[in-house]
Amino acid sequence: MKTNTDHRGRSWQRFLLCLTLLLGGFATPFATAGTIYEELKERSHYSTLVTAIDIAGLEDALSGEGSLTLFAPSNAAFAQIPEEDLNALLADQSQLTAVLTYHVLGEEIGFKEFESGSETTLQGTDVEITVKKYSWWFRGVKVDNSHIVRANIHASNGVIHGIDSVLDPTFEPAPSILEIVASDQENFSTLGELVELAGLADILASERRTWTVFAPTNTAFSKIPPSTIDALLNDKNLLRKVLLYHLLNGSKTSEDLGDGSVRTLARQSVETDVEDGVLVRVNDSEVAVADVAASNGTIHVISSVLLPNLPQSLTSVIAAQDELSTLETALGLTGQDEVFDSTKSYPSYTIFAPRNAAFPTGEALAALLEDPDALADVLGFHVVQGTLLAEKLRNGQRFKALNGGYLNIQIDDEGTVMVNNATVVTPNLRAANGVVHIIDAVLVEDQFTVADLIKSKSYLSTLAAALEATDLDDAVDGEVEYTVFAPLDSAFAALPDGTVEALLNDLPALSNILLFHVAPGVQTKSDLAESGGTTTLQGGELELEIQKVRFWWWYFNIITINDVRIVSTDLKADNGIVHLIAGVLLPPAPEEG
Repeated sequence: MKTNTDHRGRSWQRFLLCLTLLLGGFATPFATAGTIYEELKERSHYSTLVTAIDIAGLEDALSGEGSLTLFAPSNAAFAQIPEEDLNALLADQSQLTAVLTYHVLGEEIGFKEFESGSETTLQGTDVEITVKKYSWWFRGVKVDNSHIVRANIHASNGVIHGIDSVLDPTFEPAPSILEIVASDQENFSTLGELVELAGLADILASERRTWTVFAPTNTAFSKIPPSTIDALLNDKNLLRKVLLYHLLNGSKTSEDLGDGSVRTLARQSVETDVEDGVLVRVNDSEVAVADVAASNGTIHVISSVLLPNLPQSLTSVIAAQDELSTLETALGLTGQDEVFDSTKSYPSYTIFAPRNAAFPTGEALAALLEDPDALADVLGFHVVQGTLLAEKLRNGQRFKALNGGYLNIQIDDEGTVMVNNATVVTPNLRAANGVVHIIDAVLVEDQFTVADLIKSKSYLSTLAAALEATDLDDAVDGEVEYTVFAPLDSAFAALPDGTVEALLNDLPALSNILLFHVAPGVQTKSDLAESGGTTTLQGGELELEIQKVRFWWWYFNIITINDVRIVSTDLKADNGIVHLIAGVLLPPAPEEG
């Protein structure tokens, strides 16, 4: 009777056997391993190697006692050698013997025992061993430029490792990209120093990945203005971006690149031009030497430094616009050009920039430019902290400028954006530290009244219509200060059906209700809490209550005015303040006399 245990045991044995055969790791338990020569003859994909061993007369050396390691090129590896050259090699027994003994070590080394370094062959010279560990269980081993593709074929007198190319006794290991740069001070001393300063040296020395470098010479760097070099030396992020613009993922020769566009590690592309199979130009830089091989990639020596689209500061963006030259001068006179001259993303600013024609002329302009304090206040009214793109602006928005004043946004049905008295004529000139919008006038401060505030809020549209119908919108649109308890649209919608329509047909009654929502003066939430309420323009009293509520571990306040909840407080206008409420306040019925 078969049991589950028997079945699991046989399944486990089959798995181990398949794994062993797949990895080529161990001799089967069913037969004794033959010699290295015999094991090769058993495998048809090494038939060219066996033929070469026979011609060289090395079959006895690989069949005797001892402990050897053979790096065995497959038939496909020999096929990489041009047929004429391979036939010449097989016809020259002395040279063939030297090549084959270069594939043999005098001791047995298993795949997991290899370490990076050199090992002496029976030919008398060393092979270079390069070990890369990709994880705790997976490693790769190179012998010179050849990879071990089949490991640990055990023999009675050693071990065989299959490789993917024939080893060349004249092989010399290529230096890394960093070693090539560091060893050629005459041409690459500046590049080497900048690579070190930018923290990229470890990348260009690493053998874990391959790279392509467009390497500017010292002469190439000498063509850059000293101010640009100083900027690179003083801004590591900027330096890295420039250097990464010279770096590609993977090793790409002229043939690999071809004519076209290739994306660099700076996330910007360069254009390559290849003639007769050789790279001759990258962007506008001529290639002095193409296809310099390194152990971890390819170098193309170029005659000019490649400059990506570098991040610009707000000061640079303004300086680049001819129609902002007056503003540029004004910023320089107040020292604010230095405040905005940064390529860091924080802090960021939005500048509403008056064009030249917007400024006064003649003596008025001269007087303004001669008074730095007054000029700084004017300029500060044109700047808001944060990046405000034009498409993100909304009608009715209000922003506090750096000088403490307020900027009001109006957007018409055609999408034209106005800031106070000025129209945005050129939006969204982007900089690393913000955005510039060119406007057609120097900004002056508008009065943003309670009426303006109510009209700017889409959720107060019913209240706005009611104020307009009763002409009370004019009352809250002047210089007299008021406090308004503003019902949301949802509050009006919650009234019995037909109530709003009936009130619009009875304007005295509607006015009476609206005046019950307005109190004289500016009364903040704190003021109301201290006084406990207020008297309205209608004459009725409003009573404020604050109830402290606990929810689990949190405490919060519920504020009501005449039992109607206040949902938001202290929305400020120039002539008053608005508190949003969730219901409509109804005045008490008049007493019968």
